[in-house]
Amino acid sequence: MIPNEKILNPGDILIDSITIESAAGALLDVKSQFISINIYEDIFSNGLSGFIVLVDSLNLIRYLQITGREVLKVVFSTPGDPYAGDYLEKTFRIYKVSSETKLSGDGKNLVRLEFVSIPPYENAKLRISRAFTDMRYSEMVEVIANDVFGMKVNACPTLGRRNIIVPNWNPMYAINWIAKRSSAESMPEACDYVFFETLDGKYQFVPLSVLKAQETLVKYHHTPSNRDPVTGEIFMKKEFYNIISFSVEGRGDKMREIVGGVYANNALALDILGKRATTELYTYFTQRDRIPTISRYPLVSKVSDDLSFNVTAYQKYFPKHSFRYDSIEDNDELEKVSTRRQSQMNQIGTNKLSILVNGDSRRRVGDMVSVDIPSTEDPKNKDDWYDPYLSGRYMITAILHEIGDGSYNMKMELVKDGYDERIPDVQTFAEGGEI
Repeated sequence: MIPNEKILNPGDILIDSITIESAAGALLDVKSQFISINIYEDIFSNGLSGFIVLVDSLNLIRYLQITGREVLKVVFSTPGDPYAGDYLEKTFRIYKVSSETKLSGDGKNLVRLEFVSIPPYENAKLRISRAFTDMRYSEMVEVIANDVFGMKVNACPTLGRRNIIVPNWNPMYAINWIAKRSSAESMPEACDYVFFETLDGKYQFVPLSVLKAQETLVKYHHTPSNRDPVTGEIFMKKEFYNIISFSVEGRGDKMREIVGGVYANNALALDILGKRATTELYTYFTQRDRIPTISRYPLVSKVSDDLSFNVTAYQKYFPKHSFRYDSIEDNDELEKVSTRRQSQMNQIGTNKLSILVNGDSRRRVGDMVSVDIPSTEDPKNKDDWYDPYLSGRYMITAILHEIGDGSYNMKMELVKDGYDERIPDVQTFAEGGEI
């Protein structure tokens, strides 16, 4: 591999190799032909995806016989100490030639190839039928991942031991089905399990609530370029975490939150054999303090709250079958898990920020970061420089790694579940409309 030299500019990248292996076994390094490669990781997706754009003057489509069955291997790193660790080596399956555009005048084509990581590709070809008896849901996920894909999963232990039958489902469909029924052993109120892959190829089966309890890793800030006033040199550490641009993707949508069951919802379980019905109710303020949160303060003021009592705003119905598994009366307690999960999964997107930053190959979805976003008002003192509602702690839920020839940027989707400044219980305005 090429040496990991000192970083020259924020957004630098070292690409060791980009190789394509055809279905027939032919291997070619296309590093000199590539224009860009985009890799997308998402905490709500079961694998990585992306596309690579090549300049083709050799008719690679014909001679490599690229038909959507190839293997793509990428080896790269963010250069410089202390920013980079080891090289990242990631293998994908090309599944589609999505476009081929002829460039005018020079006999070359622009070819775009789309790819996914190996497990989602294999998942599309497989189905499983299997019974699991007296096991934690987390253990079932580990078994499926190991037996079907040959991979290890960092699975947060789930509460209780269950019996289930997987009836000819895709393996990842079965895992996602299990996630919807899981609560954490160490934190029974945490029912927001997700199954996802990070850029380094590691799979996680973990509640979002557990990720929220992590320490904040870095702080991003939106300021002009940081340069030495005398020499003009860039202050590398500050510029590395500078936000190039940002957009607010969501800042409270109360209609969506209400109908999505964020503040209140209920589940009605109908026991088919026992001919009885039970109702499970969920309200926001009775549950919020029982699990970790990203933000210190809630989405609404507790004093003026008029949303947590509308339990009929969202309702689910579940058929139940007592003693379906021999002597077990209630195997999954789904109505309890579903009401909590309904709120927790929808809380996570109530405040959403999209930022463009210099590439950093250490960042992962699920990481906790903080951001400082400038206020639009004229600052009266140093505390007014940053918007108190947009700034604060966030979780990274998606990263688009945009890699070019010598350049590397990241578009990150950041979310939080409240605010870092309390919403006032009573707000008054002075004369002239000033707050």
